[in-house]
Amino acid sequence: MRAVFADTCYWIALLNPKDQTHEVAIRVSKGLADCRILTTEEVLTELLNYFGERGSYFRSASSKLVQRMQVDRSIHILPVEEATAMQHAYEPTLYEQLEALPEGLTGEILNGQLHTQPRPAGPHALTESNLQIEIGGPFGKGRGGPGGWLILAVPEIHFVTDQEVVVPDLAGWLSACRTFLKATASRSSRTGSARSSLLRPPARIERSRCRFTRTTASRMPG
Repeated sequence: MRAVFADTCYWIALLNPKDQTHEVAIRVSKGLADCRILTTEEVLTELLNYFGERGSYFRSASSKLVQRMQVDRSIHILPVEEATAMQHAYEPTLYEQLEALPEGLTGEILNGQLHTQPRPAGPHALTESNLQIEIGGPFGKGRGGPGGWLILAVPEIHFVTDQEVVVPDLAGWLSACRTFLKATASRSSRTGSARSSLLRPPARIERSRCRFTRTTASRMPG
């Protein structure tokens, strides 16, 4: 049975329907039926303290949630000492944490920190697709434009192997960059879409020659 760790943020999002990641937490919880969930006494204390300041309803709901967790055989609550010992025994790398993200979350590693966000909603995905069509014609195929660009949707790009990782909505490389790219398509459980596998621009290729765009703030390569 696979073991997963549930931190305070997960339980808060699961219990609070107004939390911005509530729907993600619900989807994740449905995928944990065959998993052993690990959490700690410290997490439960943080959970109760958080909802203790948010009215009688949430105080009662969080208390009942903790009681259910204490009798649920699929949930193992670690004492503080044991949790601390486990943490010191093995500290996963940021990229290992990124790889372990549940379905529905996309992760990036920027400036030594792991940032996560839910998969794009329908309007975002539609805008991304339309932008790829607009850019792909002139810049990728040379139809009414310069051509010579490799345009990819949601690639995982490693500027520093497993240390600086970004997943832009769209990315483009000039022809000079192509020979350095490993563009084998793969399926990603974190994005749910086809993307290139571990694209690593070499050090001699300046970052300015590899353009990126997000649909919320589009920057067309030019």
